[in-house]
Order: sequence, then C-alpha cells, then structure tokens
Amino acid sequence: MLSLATRFESGRITSRDCMRIIGAGLRGGGHDIANEAVASMQAENGAAGFVAIVAKLLNATFSGGAPASTAATDGKKSEPSSRRERAAPFPGTT
Repeated sequence: MLSLATRFESGRITSRDCMRIIGAGLRGGGHDIANEAVASMQAENGAAGFVAIVAKLLNATFSGGAPASTAATDGKKSEPSSRRERAAPFPGTT
C-alpha cells in the first residue's frame, strides 16, 4: 500500500494500479467483476477519468469516512447522496 500511495502522490500510478483499485472498489460495492473486465471498460475523459475514479475510491477508503468533494476533480460540488441517482459504475457496461 505504501508503494501505491507513493506512486499515486508522485503521479506515477499505472493502468494496472487503476484496474486493481477500481476492481476492488466494484467488488466491495457488491459487483461480481474480474480485473480483466475492468480493463475493458471505458471512462469519461479516458485515462484521466480512471485516475479521478481511483482518487475518489482511495479518498473514500482512507479519509476516515468524510465524503470526497468533487470540486478538485471536475469543478462541481457534490450533492447529498439522497439526491443523487444511482448509476452504473461505468456508463454502457450494465
């Protein structure tokens, strides 16, 4: 975990790191999905979109429970979860 955090902080996160983190997040959320299936998914904004997803997952996992603000990644404030619609993790994949 320490080497992953070091790579992420220095901007050297790999596509394999992203695939594994997103796969773990999806499985933790109840989706039965293999890392190989995650590798074939697409995200809005391409690789930058995947990195944003990874940042949000890591923040949600290690921030002590405080919800992540999306202001740093897309300039929009997040709405309370009661207002958000539950969408598929990646549009077009479910």
